[in-house]
Amino acid sequence: MMCFKRETNGNIELVTLTGRLDTERARKLTSDFNEISESGTGKTIVLMDSVEYISSSMLRVLLQSLKRHRAVKGDLRLVGLQPQIMKVIKIAGLDALFNIHEDKESALKAFED
Repeated sequence: MMCFKRETNGNIELVTLTGRLDTERARKLTSDFNEISESGTGKTIVLMDSVEYISSSMLRVLLQSLKRHRAVKGDLRLVGLQPQIMKVIKIAGLDALFNIHEDKESALKAFED
């Protein structure tokens, strides 16, 4: 099952994640996120409307990518988190680190400001 889709909107990378982001998938997605960090513009929006579960391994992948983005004065923003995913992110204290948006439009607009 495909759980990763990448496209571009101007100079912003749009990444759509779906399904269960368990440890095995996190391992596979590490290289995708490394590639985005290395070849992208430093501006990435991760659309997570259809993510049902996220493992601590996947949170680590997102956090490492966030650090790489910020190292080049960019950002990685999370969009459309389901309540159970938001709960995990809050418990981990990551809501203080990530810019989290309700929808893609507000995340895109935030990059314009």
